[in-house]
Amino acid sequence: MRLEHGLGIASDVLAFPGEVTDCYPLADGECAHCYGKSLSVFDLNEPNVACSEPSWQSYLDEASQLEAFGQVSGVVAPGTHMRSEIFDQWRTLTLPIPDQQTGEKVLELLGERQLILVTGAGGAGLVARQIAFFLRTQTNYRALAVSASELAAYEGFAEYAILFALSQSGETADTLCAIEAAQGWGMPNLSLVNVPYSTMTRHADLFIQLGAGPEHCVLSTKSATAQIAFGYWLSGLLCGDSCKPTDTLQGLGSALTNELTEDVFEQFSDVVEYLFERSSVFLLGKGLYHASAELAALNLKEATYIHAEAFCAGDLKHGVIALIESGTPVILFGLGEDPYMDGVAAELKSRGAKIIAIGSEQGNLSLPVFAGGHPVTVQITCQILAYLLALRRAVDPDRPGN
Repeated sequence: MRLEHGLGIASDVLAFPGEVTDCYPLADGECAHCYGKSLSVFDLNEPNVACSEPSWQSYLDEASQLEAFGQVSGVVAPGTHMRSEIFDQWRTLTLPIPDQQTGEKVLELLGERQLILVTGAGGAGLVARQIAFFLRTQTNYRALAVSASELAAYEGFAEYAILFALSQSGETADTLCAIEAAQGWGMPNLSLVNVPYSTMTRHADLFIQLGAGPEHCVLSTKSATAQIAFGYWLSGLLCGDSCKPTDTLQGLGSALTNELTEDVFEQFSDVVEYLFERSSVFLLGKGLYHASAELAALNLKEATYIHAEAFCAGDLKHGVIALIESGTPVILFGLGEDPYMDGVAAELKSRGAKIIAIGSEQGNLSLPVFAGGHPVTVQITCQILAYLLALRRAVDPDRPGN
């Protein structure tokens, strides 16, 4: 990348905030030779042949975007970034919703294909499960969530499937490999990416900019809910009505402006005190909330180092219940909404489990929901729990051990 006073080499332009004027992304097989302020790029397969003059490109089109992606400097208190990014979600929910022209491009890319393979790695892979559930249950399309590292097993679907890839950074290695494989099979791909000019944006047939801004915290917060929001909007688009989910998401954002304040932390204190010395916690969800439980478990184990494991509620009696004993904390999603979950809670209580209910008073302890507990925003409850529990355990959630 070209800086104000020379050249810089890094895996991301954010390494030189405010100084980048142009950047040149190296393609696979290329080698760069820097000397002073000059740059030469060679093909490693033909090291004596220089590539064409690098087409220096602007990193961002607008100075305001460059400032928004600047690095936060100085010493900050533990969890400062995570707290800020959690509270920013009132603003970021609707940012990935594209205009009508882009929506038409999505439909054009999908064409006659009836199967959508939603993929990602880590937190994005779990978000993919939530989005696939939206698409399966709310549209006439078939949708499967596939781990990016496992996509090779789905080559036989290439003729009638499209790949929908998720990544915050746009540099996730497994997801990039999945896109490359899909392209080799002739499978078109749509990518949802947060970082401008990342590798994934250059390899996608069509990409949507998440627009949530940089996540300085390692845990995925606002990018996860923005990805889920886009999946919710996409399900509306594929049903022929993208206006209704757009209105819903705008309403959720408005509700969060009043609800996401530090005053809500008090509602978590009893649960935090119960969990902070525990070594394990289980999370159960069903249907709409299964992926929510899995993503929440990832946030908890990543931020707090507590073993957190999520299960489909229907699998409780198939072996998992043997792990439940007196005092075992179990976080339940959807209690009070689904009679099946009420039965699960009763079975857990009979074993002495400590029920922590999200959005319900039917457990031993309860946690609040935000914006009415909508599937797009239900994840925020466990983000806050992970943040507060990490601080209680003297862990900096901005920079966890992974």
